[in-house]
Amino acid sequence: MIPCLLYALKRKLEEMQQQFDDSSDDELYEEESLQLTFAKASSSNSSTNSGNATSASEDSSSYYVTGSNAFGMLGIGNIVSDSSKVTSFTRMNNPAIVPSNIKIMACGHYHTIAITKDNQIYACGKNNYGQLAMGNLTKVFPIFKMVESSMNGIPKLIRDVKCGRYHTMFITDQATDNVWVCGKNKSGQMSLPSANIYPSPTRLVAQFSGKILFASCGSEFTFIKTTDGVYSCGDNSRGQCGLGWTLSK
Repeated sequence: MIPCLLYALKRKLEEMQQQFDDSSDDELYEEESLQLTFAKASSSNSSTNSGNATSASEDSSSYYVTGSNAFGMLGIGNIVSDSSKVTSFTRMNNPAIVPSNIKIMACGHYHTIAITKDNQIYACGKNNYGQLAMGNLTKVFPIFKMVESSMNGIPKLIRDVKCGRYHTMFITDQATDNVWVCGKNKSGQMSLPSANIYPSPTRLVAQFSGKILFASCGSEFTFIKTTDGVYSCGDNSRGQCGLGWTLSK
């Protein structure tokens, strides 16, 4: 059974916003999965009471986390059992990654991926299927770790990242062949030819036409929207791929 996410977001985010004054320029950002929540609070006004801020892209941004940390997916170092989740927003203080430098964050079932403004990839959490793109199956990374070797060939102009239950998708700014995937492909959710585990990012070659506009990962299925249409793959046992039948493809 999937544990419930602790949905206390609205009240907590309102409390966090007050910490950065009442300016209309304050920005709040959330990224959540079924297990955990990341919230970013930043102020674009250098005169706010955050004190040492010079701009939203420098010292004024902070990330707060809450939820399950059973496999280190909150990136705060200590692993907390599922029976004693992190039940209130905790500031993410991680020497490996500067919160204000994060441009994209995505949460899977038990893993988290962060992309920085200089297109470096950091990952934490469960890695039993290679979903952290580390090139190995080391089971757990309880703190954000930089992905080495320039993603084993993936271009560094990363536009977006999406996480499913045990798989991860990276979208780059290349004109073609700009989707890379890693993790578990048991149900075909990564659209690769074999139902194997892929611990290193693998490029999807010429599987759809048009420019990619948006992508989304479900538990074990994936959608990609391009300028030419919508594509889906993975577990379709309940019709979640929208193909008109209920058979995994």
